[in-house]
Amino acid sequence: LAIMSSGTNVTPHRQPEDRTDDTSIAEDEQEQMTAPSKLHYILPTSLSLISEKQWKPNVNQQTEAMVYGMNNMTTILTQEAHTKGTRMQLIVSILANLTVLSSGMGLGYSAITLHALTSEDNPLRMNSSQASWFGIVIGLVSAPASIYSAEIATPKMRGRLTVLTSLSIAVGILLIYSMGYVIPHDFRLVAALAAGVCVLSLVLLCFMPESPAWLMSKEREEEAERSLKKIRGYGAYRQRIPEVEKELMRLRDNVMAQKRAGQESFLRLLKQPQVYKPLGIIIGFFGFQQFSGIFVIVVYAAKVSSEASVSMDPFLCTVLIGITRVLATLLVAYILDTLGRKPPSIFSGVGMLVCMFGLALCSYFPPIEGLKWIPTVLILTYIFTSTLGFLTMPFSMLAELFPQTVRGPASGVTVFFTYLMSFFTIKLYPSMVELLGSANVFIIYGVVSLLGVLYVIYVVPETKGKSLQEIEDYFRGMSHRSTPSQEVEEDEVSNLSSESV
Repeated sequence: LAIMSSGTNVTPHRQPEDRTDDTSIAEDEQEQMTAPSKLHYILPTSLSLISEKQWKPNVNQQTEAMVYGMNNMTTILTQEAHTKGTRMQLIVSILANLTVLSSGMGLGYSAITLHALTSEDNPLRMNSSQASWFGIVIGLVSAPASIYSAEIATPKMRGRLTVLTSLSIAVGILLIYSMGYVIPHDFRLVAALAAGVCVLSLVLLCFMPESPAWLMSKEREEEAERSLKKIRGYGAYRQRIPEVEKELMRLRDNVMAQKRAGQESFLRLLKQPQVYKPLGIIIGFFGFQQFSGIFVIVVYAAKVSSEASVSMDPFLCTVLIGITRVLATLLVAYILDTLGRKPPSIFSGVGMLVCMFGLALCSYFPPIEGLKWIPTVLILTYIFTSTLGFLTMPFSMLAELFPQTVRGPASGVTVFFTYLMSFFTIKLYPSMVELLGSANVFIIYGVVSLLGVLYVIYVVPETKGKSLQEIEDYFRGMSHRSTPSQEVEEDEVSNLSSESV
């Protein structure tokens, strides 16, 4: 191992056949090697990625990383290839999550239409019970996008990419809120515009590469290699890239494990700790998410604003809610891989319970003239803090916790129970307000938030920086240890991808 820095004359390992007697070439190489740089070389003990630990694009120096392949073949990979790999992961994840915009628009549509649909002069007037059926099928599109992002991402990028599902929902909600504010009296036109967004996202899906993990599971190895090369930024290389080869080997091992498991039913696999433990934990986390009122605030944004004594235009308040949620979701993309999953979730739950108790007080004791801004601030703060943890973390962890052998059915079961709970909370909210009063409903949501904080502290595991295999071994009760070469290589690859963002 040779780490080169300024003022250090170190010559990296070279294959004998690459040597020449040309003195000028040797002098040029020596000059490049002594330039201010931090080139990090790993000798070719097997298939090894040789990459730069830190890129210095602003310094006039050689910025090439070398990969030694089999049969003494050498492939040169540049900074551009690694940067493109990071960029490609982001692009294909965005394409996958464009479909989730429709989920967000479905969630927010009722907030801008309930006023018109429940008014006395509407010939198609609905009562509160009928109107609560809005958004019943939104869960059909969110899980596949999150799973796809987790499957194509490197460990250091996985947290940022899986949060794109929550970001897409937030953007969809903001879009529909903004349409409702600009076109307040024509919900049919709003629906038509939203349908156009859905059609556009469907067309763009045609340009998205298939998941390498899925292709490998169907024994389409050549297609899996091409797809993985494209996603990792090596689409222009026809050679075998060690980084890609190693990842394909892991995918191949997962497929073999699935075959060894045979045709076991999902119910039989549920008896395994690496399946039933994460399933129970993630469903519980989603339960606290739903019963703390997060989606109620989104769906009934205008109605809740009025009940909490908000003085501004309810439609303007919904737009502010949408903007707040988008900004908070963008922040989550940064803190997810910086602070982990548990600290933001704990902060989120504490903020939610404080805001809900505050809204309850505002309902009991409406603010006087000079303090009517307080309910607005409490609602926006609730949206901000809930998005930092309880809203986004369960969706992000959904793609991390399950082993690949059951990831599809387990995620489906989780999403089914999640949106079943969402249906009940949204459906029952109008009846709960009529029966208990809005203040007592806010108190219930605050108590659930408190219980959710305790659940995160004592039950939810931390998955920051862990590979999917390490997470699976954790639930199985095994300790996962990589070989030193694997640890160095994985760390360098992940750091390189992270630094390129």
